[in-house]
Amino acid sequence: MKITIPDFMHDWVSENIHSQAYPTEGGIDAEPEALAMRCLADAEAEGLSLEALEAQFGNLTIFMQSELKRIADLQVVATLI
Repeated sequence: MKITIPDFMHDWVSENIHSQAYPTEGGIDAEPEALAMRCLADAEAEGLSLEALEAQFGNLTIFMQSELKRIADLQVVATLI
């Protein structure tokens, strides 16, 4: 059975994105672009296309940037508990 795009992305992010600090704002950050390229390579290996991924998640680099920020936010919240 072929994996769905949302399931693929959820699994991929869970396994591959581990932020240590907030991503830079306004500057060029190579990490989201590198993550997007790795994600696309893994997706293509599963038979998923860039067009299909971006139809659901938008630009992959921007999506990876937002995921890095989301995970950094979660880490801050965890330290406050």
